[in-house]
Amino acid sequence: MLQSRSNSNTKQMNIYPTWSPDGEKIAFWRSEEGYDNSLWTTNSNGGEQKPLTNPISGESSESYYWSPDSKKIAFMELEYNTASIYHIWRINIDGTCKTRLTNGEGERLCGWSPDGKKILYEDFPIPKNIYLLYLRELIITSYGEIGVS
Repeated sequence: MLQSRSNSNTKQMNIYPTWSPDGEKIAFWRSEEGYDNSLWTTNSNGGEQKPLTNPISGESSESYYWSPDSKKIAFMELEYNTASIYHIWRINIDGTCKTRLTNGEGERLCGWSPDGKKILYEDFPIPKNIYLLYLRELIITSYGEIGVS
């Protein structure tokens, strides 16, 4: 069971858990009263819970996805000092190499390609376009407006 462990009097919640594709780990958001959310992992058979990110300024999103090889997680993070501009980030499961992948006017993560070489996302908060981000080259391809044929 993913229980919150705290030495303080703050209320903690572990929310939005997901299995890694290889079944070895579980990722989840930790929300603490009076603090912002952070992304954590733990082994699927229990053990130490480890933070991947520092507490995120502002609201976090439940949108995060494991890479198909279970070595990275892509997630959304609210841009500092904004009310609704989210960007997509990628981080290794040991907490290293946190990298911002997008720089538009707000994006929503949709998932990884099965081979782990691309990430699919859309404009956010108002979906207008669908994009495919080629991770190796960091090239973005737009698939045009949603709902337009």
